[in-house]
Amino acid sequence: MLNISINPLLPIQTNCTNITTPNYVYDLSINSNATATCINVLANNVTVDCHGFMINYSQNSIGYGINVSANFTTIKSCNIAQSSYLDSVNGPDTSSNMSHAIYVLNGRNTTIYNSTITTNDTYAHGVFLTGANAVNISINNN
Repeated sequence: MLNISINPLLPIQTNCTNITTPNYVYDLSINSNATATCINVLANNVTVDCHGFMINYSQNSIGYGINVSANFTTIKSCNIAQSSYLDSVNGPDTSSNMSHAIYVLNGRNTTIYNSTITTNDTYAHGVFLTGANAVNISINNN
């Protein structure tokens, strides 16, 4: 007699989102996986509190852990890691070289603290700023 068990694949749970509400606190409540960008901050005065959960981003294409295109953004208690999936399957993936953990485009008054960032590619930066000003980065402060 042959017994066969089939375990269905569970869907990937994620808290990835576009934040479009100003004056908002976004609480990550589980580890999140994104094929490209996980969180887009598109409104002013937003706090992203990861509560120590992980954002694993850029699993299939160029993307960012957190993409900020707004002012007065706070990012705290995040564990942001660039996926190494593409590298392990296909060798070094040049398409993901610009996949930064946190990308701030024209944002003012951005604060990042108590967070851990891991990138895997030569040109992928932990924090990449374009046209941003008044950025305060404090790593692992309580």
